[in-house]
Amino acid sequence: MTIPGLNTYLPQDVLAQKRIDQSWKAQKIDEAAEEFESQFLSLMIENMFTGVDGEGMFGGGNSETIYRSFMADEYARSIAEGGGIGIADSVREQLLKLQELEAENSDA
Repeated sequence: MTIPGLNTYLPQDVLAQKRIDQSWKAQKIDEAAEEFESQFLSLMIENMFTGVDGEGMFGGGNSETIYRSFMADEYARSIAEGGGIGIADSVREQLLKLQELEAENSDA
């Protein structure tokens, strides 16, 4: 395939490109907001386990500490992907406001 042939697959309309850019930015904002909520929840969940001592044959030690960290991360990710507790919505809203302000300032 030649380069001129490749151009037929690219959006020629400036408005189409702008919609693609906005869609991409919105997707990245959603991902960032969900990741922020996931990290916040992970810290909260890890703190829930600070007073819990591992007992029994497989309890305690460094490996349990590492496992609890991974477990807290996965719990947090599952909660965030399932709708979360509302932090991602607030973060998303603030990021969109910042993006609008940035667009206004660049137009001026």
